[in-house]
Amino acid sequence: MAKMLPAPPDGVRLSPVPNLDAQQAVNWFRAELGIALTARYLKECTTNGALPCAIIAGRRMYSTRDLYEFIVTRPSRRAPRRAPITNTPSGIGR
Repeated sequence: MAKMLPAPPDGVRLSPVPNLDAQQAVNWFRAELGIALTARYLKECTTNGALPCAIIAGRRMYSTRDLYEFIVTRPSRRAPRRAPITNTPSGIGR
């Protein structure tokens, strides 16, 4: 069964050709999608199998199609809200 992915934003062209190294991929995410991430994060995701890459001339290379598919299929996470600080008889507490 084919994956149903949201369409890329207007003006973003996706290519199956792996022509971006990790730092270029980080720059692509920032410029095209407005997403800030690090080359280290991409490399970790590649190592654990979440992000496909091609090894070309000894370098990990990524296609914009794979990068887009990778980022839109990540689960969204939000930090849990912390309980408000309350005054307690001892003066310490949450």
